[in-house]
Amino acid sequence: MARYKRIHVKENIKGPDEFVSFWARAYFWADANKRTVLNYALALTGVALLALGFLYRRQAAEASASAALSNILRDAPQPGAEPKPDELAKLGESLADFAKKYSGTKAGREGELYQANFLRDKKNLAEAEKLYLNVMAGGNDLVSQLACLGLASAYQNDGKFAEAAALLDKHRANSFFEDEIDYMYALNFELSNDKAGALKEYKKYLDKHPSSRNAGAAREAVARLS
Repeated sequence: MARYKRIHVKENIKGPDEFVSFWARAYFWADANKRTVLNYALALTGVALLALGFLYRRQAAEASASAALSNILRDAPQPGAEPKPDELAKLGESLADFAKKYSGTKAGREGELYQANFLRDKKNLAEAEKLYLNVMAGGNDLVSQLACLGLASAYQNDGKFAEAAALLDKHRANSFFEDEIDYMYALNFELSNDKAGALKEYKKYLDKHPSSRNAGAAREAVARLS
């Protein structure tokens, strides 16, 4: 790492009133080099305008993506309702088109997560896995950790318990969903018929999360497996 020496005024400016004379020299230099100063100022202004333009376009793209995703979810089959085949087909197409159009936005990652969940529920694990991993590659944020839970669920549904355990164990530290991931990790042992491992993990879960919303289910599991 480079080390930068702190510059003190008295070390670099000589004269009876060093600080004032320094700024006086700077002023006269700028006055004598107006063209250079003007070009430099214009360059800085241009960079600032480019940055502002980029920020504006990015904000506009995010707003457009969020509105488009809201419209898709508003028209999607609601939880608890029995969706019609044509409704599911339309939802799948809308999510796929959205993911392509807004792939570079935050809402685009959220759309990919919804699309991955949709494909998981359609038993298309291969395509769902690609999308989940792509979302997770975007950073360790809320959306990424939801993708982790979704992919672990997909692995469990497909009987890939070792993959699910490895994924959950890798991402449960410092997670927004530490409670859910720890519970899902214990459940994974039970689903794989490792009763001893499941009992151990459920007990560890209760020691760590005694008042969580999954605590009741964990206690039932301990009683069932003991």
